[in-house]
Amino acid sequence: MKRLILLFFCSLSVGLQAFGQFSVSGKVVEASGIELPGVNVTVKGQTAIGTITGADGAFTLNVPNGGSNTVLLFSFVGYMTQEVRVGNQTFLNV
Repeated sequence: MKRLILLFFCSLSVGLQAFGQFSVSGKVVEASGIELPGVNVTVKGQTAIGTITGADGAFTLNVPNGGSNTVLLFSFVGYMTQEVRVGNQTFLNV
């Protein structure tokens, strides 16, 4: 019974989070223009919200609809982590 109640509340919280989100996509390239596959893209302060870039450096991520305060972290082995404020943008070139 406890498991059923816990499952119900977990499902409810996931469903409520979906209402306050919007989709951000973009492309990650290095300074010379080469696309970077496998870059970790996460929402700062939200360890459960993230993705990685595809073979072409592209990503799509549903981020909380927190307005201009949402910050994405881009991390890749051998590179410094970069923070980018989303603001009202839906496409980012990083």
